[in-house]
Amino acid sequence: FFETIGRPDAIQFLREGFSMLPEQPSSAVPVMLNVLVVSLVAFTLAFFMTCLVQVIVNSTAIIKRFNRRLPVRVRGLLGPPMLILLLGVPIFGGLLVVIGCWALILSRCVRSCRWLGFSAGALALAWWFCVPVLQAGGGQSREPINRTLENVRNQSYGEFDETIIMAGLQTRNVDPLVAFTLGLQYLRGGKVDMAEKIFAKVRHAQDVARAEVFRQASLINLGVIEYQRSNLEEALRLFKAAETQGAKGYELYHNMAVVYLAQVDTVKHREYYDKAREYAHELEGSVDESTVLTVNVPLSEYYYRFLKPVAGRSPEQAAKDKAAEMQLFESLMLGGSPTVLFIWALVLIGLGAVNFRSIGASRYLLADGAQSPSLAWALVPGGYFGAGRHPGTCIIVLGIFMLVVMLAMGEPNIHYEVVAGELPLQEILFFVAAGIVILQGGLSLIVAAAANSAKRRAHKSRA
Repeated sequence: FFETIGRPDAIQFLREGFSMLPEQPSSAVPVMLNVLVVSLVAFTLAFFMTCLVQVIVNSTAIIKRFNRRLPVRVRGLLGPPMLILLLGVPIFGGLLVVIGCWALILSRCVRSCRWLGFSAGALALAWWFCVPVLQAGGGQSREPINRTLENVRNQSYGEFDETIIMAGLQTRNVDPLVAFTLGLQYLRGGKVDMAEKIFAKVRHAQDVARAEVFRQASLINLGVIEYQRSNLEEALRLFKAAETQGAKGYELYHNMAVVYLAQVDTVKHREYYDKAREYAHELEGSVDESTVLTVNVPLSEYYYRFLKPVAGRSPEQAAKDKAAEMQLFESLMLGGSPTVLFIWALVLIGLGAVNFRSIGASRYLLADGAQSPSLAWALVPGGYFGAGRHPGTCIIVLGIFMLVVMLAMGEPNIHYEVVAGELPLQEILFFVAAGIVILQGGLSLIVAAAANSAKRRAHKSRA
């Protein structure tokens, strides 16, 4: 790719393509969802590996802390087996269970890990929130009607798209965005009477989310229809009604200026023309100042669709989607469900918060004497920090490294239609991963040198 068109042109080509991606939710949302799930997996594994390293490195401190709770006579006999049982049993509960249990144990025994319990709860809460979003977004991404809605928005549609929209209306119980899009398509295609009926129906919709957005846009488009019929007073009334209900923007004020110009009211024309100029940055391209403009709902409404499950699903498909969601919850923890995961997250956050507030030095006196890790750990991304007293840095460095590597290996499989040609993302990301290894290695050496210098100064001061 770079060799074909040249590196400078390729970089510019990629930059322009990515800048267009937010305007196409059907392309942008799958990318964002895939990156989200890969990020969650990467940082969950990074959290697990950091806890594992901390448990191994601080095993002596944990045993001492644990033995303090046992009678002196049985410490040597029962202490190690019970601790092994305490650390090993959570493994059978799933990844989030073992992370939570180990994080709580470490937060009670190791000063540098005192916040791990709270963070493990935040991680579980992130999974609880994101799983339904991933399921809803994934279902919507497979719906061809979403691409059709964007085509109408971008004014690149045909008869096939209209067929999809009509089918969508029959199966989605008058989805306001689908109905509004069909009305917009009719209006732009000259089918004014049919467009008027649809906009009138959408205008009076009350039982839909964010109904005011569709109401305002429908009023403006109804005003456009009346202007095309030369009913200037009715057009102006509809535009003012939209303004009264909170609508604003270039199209509204431009249309009102056009109507006042047709009425030869130059004062009002100039007033609303100046208002429209304040929103000129919203305009793409140039417009005829003597022509009224149709208006669409904000782009955010197209993204909002991806947060909702697909409407009009058959009972079989709904059951299949629910089973897939529950399977994902169960893969995170034994007996997983949204309720169980939410309760587990709150337990971890609560215990972690209580533990974080009680950070007296005496509590960690037996458990804060870990030796500085070997510099060999610096060869592993985040390893020196994970084996030392910076587990948070380890989670961040290792999580970012694993995220970049997973993306470089083809996760997610990005379906990108804004620009032609195959994007060399894998090559770029492998270079980024190599850079992370080098940078964290250098940072590890700097931290190690600073720690050794501090130890020498402390030794000289005691001498």
